Amino acid sequence: MTNTKPERGPTGVMSYLECITNELEGVRSCTVKDEHRDNCQYEQCGGCLPQPSRVGLLCLRCWRRLEVTLAEWYLAENVIASHTTLISHDNAGVHGHQDGYVNLPMTTLAVDEVRSYLRGAPAEAEAWVSSTSGATNAVRFSICAERALRAFPIQERERPLRRMRCPNPVHGAYPPIVQWIPPQAFADPITVRCICGWEQSDQDKIDDILAIEAIH
Repeated sequence: MTNTKPERGPTGVMSYLECITNELEGVRSCTVKDEHRDNCQYEQCGGCLPQPSRVGLLCLRCWRRLEVTLAEWYLAENVIASHTTLISHDNAGVHGHQDGYVNLPMTTLAVDEVRSYLRGAPAEAEAWVSSTSGATNAVRFSICAERALRAFPIQERERPLRRMRCPNPVHGAYPPIVQWIPPQAFADPITVRCICGWEQSDQDKIDDILAIEAIH
């Protein structure tokens, strides 16, 4: 359901369906860099002409963002939800106050908010974003899910080591720093790797490296 390229009509005005973000409150509008609406009066404007919709009512950037976020959310949702359950069980399922209300874990609230945007969505993402309501929910889902994934990461991310330089002699006097690669699953090894391909997977040596870096 990919839309056609924008065209200028007889009056010179761009004619196309805009990305839905240009109609939503509280959402940054997707615009074309250095392209302006006819009524733009701001000299410092970096571009205010709306991005055209390409898939349903989403521009390509929003569509790709949705695809990635959907994939990441479906992988992480159950892990985050199970963390919620563990929190509840650890507190006997009760977070009571003398005022009579119950506090819900932040993970519960985050998961429920994300799921609220998915409720009633068709299985095919292209069908979901083909209507105004669907595209609106899709954009808000992407924003909300990204926020939840940042707040409750299910695995550590790669990070540069501040003090260790690659020992590979090919770099000469200016060796680059190396990356700490976290384990992908329980009991998997930690790896330290350079862009040149050099890596260290000896766990005793890595323990020494981490002790120096003090990143535990």
